[in-house]
Amino acid sequence: MHKGKRRKKRKPIAALLFMGVLLGIVAYTVRIPAPVTMGMERQEESIKESVGISNVRLQVPLFCQYPSLPTGCEATAAAMALQYWGEEVTPEEVAGWLPASRDFYTCEGVDYGPNPEKEFAGDPFTTDSYGCYAPVIVEAINKNSTRCQAQDCSGEPLSDLFGYISQGTPVLIWATVDMEPARVGNTWTLENGEVFTWIAGEHCLVLVGYEDGLVYLNDPYTGQQARYEEETVEQRYEELGCQAVLVYTAA
Repeated sequence: MHKGKRRKKRKPIAALLFMGVLLGIVAYTVRIPAPVTMGMERQEESIKESVGISNVRLQVPLFCQYPSLPTGCEATAAAMALQYWGEEVTPEEVAGWLPASRDFYTCEGVDYGPNPEKEFAGDPFTTDSYGCYAPVIVEAINKNSTRCQAQDCSGEPLSDLFGYISQGTPVLIWATVDMEPARVGNTWTLENGEVFTWIAGEHCLVLVGYEDGLVYLNDPYTGQQARYEEETVEQRYEELGCQAVLVYTAA
């Protein structure tokens, strides 16, 4: 009896020792998942980043340049980007920020006109005008916006501009209406004697997204979002001299 009781006492001790060892192993293994979980979180972040790089669509407000600004696509596009950052401004107000255009005139048989790099060629409120290029929009925003700043990104490849919108920042780009091939337009002489040729069909749009070889743009001409093949947009962008303006919040 006595020996039997001792054997019975040994079993719980052995079991307890076994359980203790088992719990120790379990306790040790329980500490392992922490770095594994962190790794999974990092992996999820990487997946999100990769999705963001290949598929982006910014919710930028849409405005149509008609009927007020028949040649004011640049001001309308800028207003879209500014409103995206919460600045309450209309396309007409942005058009009012643009420096007044010099008149076209002829002297001794030579046709003179404004420099679209420095001012709007014509009047954006009229139908028989031209437009302006990136530096004019940059200066207008930086001088007049109470919330945003603009940066001239001209010369950057279209693919590089995708990096800005993947970070949530819209970009104005110069291309053509309906992405039709650019054409040689009218020619005039600038005040410095340089001969300038306008690119017919010039148009300014807001780059807001891309996905699987497609580019999404807010189009002032229609007041709608348009979708084009990346190759086509790249060609038109290059035909207009790779002009681009980054609009971001100054806060």
